[in-house]
Amino acid sequence: MQAQGTRSYIAIQKETSFATNPSSPNLVKVPFLSESLSRSIELIDNTHIRGDRSSSTPVRGNTDVSGNISLNLGAYPGQLLLGVMGSVTTTDNLDGSYSHTMKVGSTLPSFTVEKAFPDISQYILYQGCKISKMSLTASPSGFQQASFDIMGAKATASGTSFDSTPTELTDAAFDGFRITSLLEGGSSVTNVTEVTLDIDNGLDGDTFVIGGNGQRGSLNEGLVKVTGTLNGFFENLSLYNKAVNQTETSLKLTYAFGDGDGTAGNESLVIEMPEVLFSAACPPIDGPRGIYLSLNFVAYLGNAVTDSSVLMTLKNTQETI
Repeated sequence: MQAQGTRSYIAIQKETSFATNPSSPNLVKVPFLSESLSRSIELIDNTHIRGDRSSSTPVRGNTDVSGNISLNLGAYPGQLLLGVMGSVTTTDNLDGSYSHTMKVGSTLPSFTVEKAFPDISQYILYQGCKISKMSLTASPSGFQQASFDIMGAKATASGTSFDSTPTELTDAAFDGFRITSLLEGGSSVTNVTEVTLDIDNGLDGDTFVIGGNGQRGSLNEGLVKVTGTLNGFFENLSLYNKAVNQTETSLKLTYAFGDGDGTAGNESLVIEMPEVLFSAACPPIDGPRGIYLSLNFVAYLGNAVTDSSVLMTLKNTQETI
């Protein structure tokens, strides 16, 4: 029987110790569009000269665990966003909802990730997984596309699941109509057609050690790089002049169902960059139709009281993420 994509799933759980399965299985399913998480083992050629032109037996090299999960950005599960940011403070709103405020942390959590093929009873468990990069495209309509690049330490295959009853949360995916506000410099902007955002954690994957059986011994975080692009109608020189004059501004994007208070059906996500600089780019005249302005930006930490170059506030019904 051939495994079917429709019957497969991805599930994750935060680890207590790097690359070690949690003592109590509690996997949470992640709705996704596609994924490429895999383990590849290098084979190193044996170039000994043996007199007959044939190659000798190669040897095994290092193991690379890496891949990507592509999905529609949603209010659940919050683990992926925490995996990008690293630090979270959770507040109980006392109405069945919780506010999770995430900042750039000094370290990133690691996860155990299971790729499940239950129709053929095959499961691959990836340990020591960290999110190296998140990419998001905010658009006026349709689902909001996000992707998460992952690095890991090791993988094991089995005929049984690590958790035979993974938790399945509400698939509350945001669409463009759920963007309730986009603020630039604290003021609402209504002429933006697309915002792209990349949060790169700069993970160091070159961490193979002697005696480690070709597996990564750690995954060390580097400097966080927060970049993106703002695309919109060219109506005046306001944003262009901010770029030319290196005028600091801010960006804040809010997604919300209902009133956004975090109760069921009212989940929300706010992505905020308190300190932003644009790079200057003169709008091109591509033809007779409307002219658009595209500005790249960098978010950073200068003197913002938030103590983070990017913040995310997720309100939903998850008690912990």
